[in-house]
Amino acid sequence: MNLSLKNRSKAFYIQLVTGVIALISSILFLIIEITVVRGHISFPDNTLFTFLFVLVGGLLSLACCFTQIEFLAIISTILYGCGVGQHLFMSCYPYADLATGVAFFVDSGEFALTVSNIFTTFLVIFALLMVLSIVVCFLDKKQEQKA
Repeated sequence: MNLSLKNRSKAFYIQLVTGVIALISSILFLIIEITVVRGHISFPDNTLFTFLFVLVGGLLSLACCFTQIEFLAIISTILYGCGVGQHLFMSCYPYADLATGVAFFVDSGEFALTVSNIFTTFLVIFALLMVLSIVVCFLDKKQEQKA
């Protein structure tokens, strides 16, 4: 286990940033979801799955950075993909309220806009994490040698 941050490959730094952002954004999403959204929606609230997928994906990304277990990058990518899919599914409910103009899944139309903005913001963040994780899987992970 090498904890040094010096003389590492680009894949290492991208994966490190991806893991840290995944941890922060998943915890932030859970806090916002519990304090703002929960209790004001009438659809099944499965956002805990999104939180868990992204959190565990971030932890595996960080573990892959500092260990020699290369397949953890693929598993974290799969978990990010599951998190994005679950979050996209959950985002469809407030999007349906906005598209129809009828507050069916969310308490009011104005709150449907707030919920859809929150969900869209985190959907973009989680999708970017997934794309960066895919890119890391195809980058060379060997340390760069200074000439």
